Amino acid sequence: MAELELTLTPSDAPEEGDGYIGLDEAAAYAADESDPAVTGLLAAWNALTGDQKTALLVRASDQIDSVRWQGRRYDTDPDVQGREFPRLVGELPSDGSAGLAYPGLSPAVTVVWDWDADANAAVVPERVERATWQQALSLLDPTRTGRLDDRHDGVASQSAAGQAESYDPARPAHVLCRRAWELLSRYRLRTGRIV
Repeated sequence: MAELELTLTPSDAPEEGDGYIGLDEAAAYAADESDPAVTGLLAAWNALTGDQKTALLVRASDQIDSVRWQGRRYDTDPDVQGREFPRLVGELPSDGSAGLAYPGLSPAVTVVWDWDADANAAVVPERVERATWQQALSLLDPTRTGRLDDRHDGVASQSAAGQAESYDPARPAHVLCRRAWELLSRYRLRTGRIV
C-alpha cells in the first residue's frame, strides 16, 4: 500500500471537532471493524498521527457534505451549524413516526430526521457518523482514489497486464465509497428539489 502523505501547516490543519466524528469515535469504530477486506486500511489508519487522522475525518466529512441530500440543514446559520447534518426534510406523516415537528417552520419542512428526545435537540445521525468513518478509511485506499481521478479526467476504459476496466460514462463517479453511500441511502435526494 502506498504511503499516505498528509502535510499540514498550522493554517490549514483541521481541529478535533471540525468533522462529523472525532478521534474517540473513530477509535471506537476501528475497534468494532470486523471486515477482513479493510485489514490493510486499518493498519494504515493505526500508523497515522492524531493530526493526520483528524485531517482524514474532516476530509471525509467534507466529501459527505458535497453530496446533495434531501431537505435542508436543521439550522441554516453556518455559524451555528457548519455541516449538512442534522437535517429537516419532508412533511410530518400522519402517524408522526418519521420525526418531530419543529415549531415555526412552514408545513412543507416539518420533520427533524434525527432527534434526541432526552437532550431535546437535533443530532447528527449515527449513520452519518459511521459513514464518515467508512469514508475516511476509503481515503487510505490508493486504488480507489486513482480510479476516481481517472473517471474525473474522462477515462472511459483502461487495461494493463491483460486486465481491462471500463467505466459507464452515463453513471457519475461517486465521491463517497460504497459503504458510506449505502449507509446514507435514506438521506439521498431522489426526486424533488433541495430546500
